[in-house]
Amino acid sequence: MQMIADACGVSRNAVSVALRGGGKNVSEATGARIRAKAEELGYTRDPELSRLARRLAQNKTKGGVRGEIPFLVPVPKGYQPESSLMYQGMCKDAARRMGYQLEPYFCGPDFHSPKRVQQIWRSRGIRGVLMFSPFLEEMTGEWAIHWDAFSWVLFSETMNTPMFHRINWDFKASVLVCYQKLREKGYRRIGLIMADGYDSKIGHGGTAATAIHHQYCKPTERVPRLSSNDASPQTKPSVIEKWVERSQPDAVIALDDVLPVIQRCSSKTNTTLGFASFRLEKEHAGLIAGVMPGFETLAKTAIELLVGQMDHNVKGIPKHPLLTHVEGEWMEGPTAPGI
Repeated sequence: MQMIADACGVSRNAVSVALRGGGKNVSEATGARIRAKAEELGYTRDPELSRLARRLAQNKTKGGVRGEIPFLVPVPKGYQPESSLMYQGMCKDAARRMGYQLEPYFCGPDFHSPKRVQQIWRSRGIRGVLMFSPFLEEMTGEWAIHWDAFSWVLFSETMNTPMFHRINWDFKASVLVCYQKLREKGYRRIGLIMADGYDSKIGHGGTAATAIHHQYCKPTERVPRLSSNDASPQTKPSVIEKWVERSQPDAVIALDDVLPVIQRCSSKTNTTLGFASFRLEKEHAGLIAGVMPGFETLAKTAIELLVGQMDHNVKGIPKHPLLTHVEGEWMEGPTAPGI
């Protein structure tokens, strides 16, 4: 740091401030010049000293809170942000364990604009943002987000541009595990219910898993995926019922809320259809067979990745973005007793 200070004609304290992201005593131009010289000289922060400094700073802050991490949810017109609440809860606990307070923010036509949200962050000294981003590609024009001022980690895997560090649970692996476990129990005609809209948001993991499974099946055992976006168990259960009648599966893979419709189909045909959830909710553990996502690991990994960028003052679009998948755990349940 002293070499950088000498080369730039500034104090060592100014170098320290600039490398931490800047402050009111160091202008943006001077900070940019210091960071450029640091990169030229090959400067990297000592991770052990950084961890020690973080602990000392945390001990000096009120209640041990180092700062705020926003949890941003872009919400297009007509959508509701409820699907993000599960991720918020998990990440709040993980952030607290690392000394940060997680706060939800929503942007979109019915909320603040991205420009206004980022103004708020800058005024609060925020450096890094977690984003729940299934609808990000629909936020264009005046609702587009500018990326260069903050560190980012996104809960997504389907973005084509811009490419950020992204993390999600492994949808394809979860569906494949369901196929595998049901086959081990003797089921052969196994069908997947996953709407095209849902499948596209998870990188077509359902389509890929079904194609892989069908490679190892006899032609007579292949059940086509029910992909209609109208296949809602709440509003259009008849679409599911007609698919069961037409395809005659002996087991079904779907989300938890499809189970009542499958049970009605079993009653009508006097058969017992097996059922497994590819995203088992915690409250259904032991009641429904399926894969429980490793959400706690997912949240912890996301927070650690973001804090690591913040500690090293890495902002904007990364040159080599990471895509991290977290696998779940198979849970037995009475809905898949076997044949």
